[in-house]
Amino acid sequence: ADTEGRPIVIGAEPVKVIGPVHAGDYLVASGVPGYAMAIPNPTFGTVIAQALEDFDGDRGTIKAMIRKM
Repeated sequence: ADTEGRPIVIGAEPVKVIGPVHAGDYLVASGVPGYAMAIPNPTFGTVIAQALEDFDGDRGTIKAMIRKM
């Protein structure tokens, strides 16, 4: 959901991540509620977004393209 609680269908939005993440990585739900993580070979149907920028910390926010794969 966006900052006002509206569902996001598709588009570039801020996504909370657990790093490291590189631009182009596929993001899936992590074990930490509310955070995504990068995964090299995701299972079909688990992708929630694709990273548009790098992140090299523990937890943070990046821009990502919301998509299903």
